Amino acid sequence: MHRVLAHELRPVTAPDDLWTRVAQASALPRPGALWARADAWTNLLRACATLACVALVLSAVWLRPSRQEIRSADPGEVQAWIRAKAGVDVPLRSHLPAKLRLTGARLVNGRTEIAYLVSGRVCRATRQHTPAKHAFALSCTNPDDLKVACALCHIG
Repeated sequence: MHRVLAHELRPVTAPDDLWTRVAQASALPRPGALWARADAWTNLLRACATLACVALVLSAVWLRPSRQEIRSADPGEVQAWIRAKAGVDVPLRSHLPAKLRLTGARLVNGRTEIAYLVSGRVCRATRQHTPAKHAFALSCTNPDDLKVACALCHIG
């Protein structure tokens, strides 16, 4: 085995035209040179596409409407959240009638909305931008639910 290896690794002389072929090869354009330029354009386009995607995501986050919310059935927790986030003291009652259930509140572009259910139907009380201290617009699918909605803040 050692002899075979020694025979295969013995010094040999190079062909006479080897240096001529090496000199001619360096004068010719490399086969991959054109592709290298194409790769540079591809990389540039990829970089531009990546920057465009990042700009799109950042603008979507930056320009999206400001929206915060709390999901809770506890009037004290919702009241404290509204006071902390909107600076408004909404006098929510601590004990609500059985068919009225508070589900939470949210702030949308500076507007306060209180969400609740009346007999399982979705309703909202939206604080109006008026000089009145507590002016809310009530919205319910059933008009009879509007009377019950007043019990969020008032006894009645």
